[in-house]
Amino acid sequence: CTASGRTIICENLGDLSPGSLGIIHVYATAAQDAGTYRNVAVAGSNQPEIKNGSDNIAAVNVQVKRRSADLALTKSGPAGARVNRKITYDLTVTNNGPDAATSTILTDTLPSGVTFISAKFGGHNCAHSGGVVTCNLGDLSNGNHTDVTIVVKVPSTMAVGTVLQNNASVKSNTDDPHTGDNSAS
Repeated sequence: CTASGRTIICENLGDLSPGSLGIIHVYATAAQDAGTYRNVAVAGSNQPEIKNGSDNIAAVNVQVKRRSADLALTKSGPAGARVNRKITYDLTVTNNGPDAATSTILTDTLPSGVTFISAKFGGHNCAHSGGVVTCNLGDLSNGNHTDVTIVVKVPSTMAVGTVLQNNASVKSNTDDPHTGDNSAS
């Protein structure tokens, strides 16, 4: 078979005796755009048609869906903190599928006034700038998760009773059908 643009032509497939079947497998990759694609096949021969040839055409519609990955973020940390002590936040990013999440990024806005100590996942460091931690987690396959640990220190000047609000979110380049679980505090 040879391909020219979106047309594939298969010639010289040999003889088919009456009632026999010839099968040609065609594999293609759909464009990034989701939608319905129509595939039409036409069979012909250099022999005269017994019928009018109306049964020589077959068509099928193929529904192409965009890839999607349902990311979920959970987070835990202490209920209270003391001045001059470290706080550890444990975050877990899970891909609930059905496809891989590509270029996954976790962003964590640290509580105002704390001092950043570290942020790590799987032996890799995350970036920190202006009170925001950014972890480039890369691709996360369906059913897998990545654990991130962020450590900060409460300064001695922090007033007793101060509420430390810590917000994190996760996103990827893959469509997420359920974004309600992409944030945690």
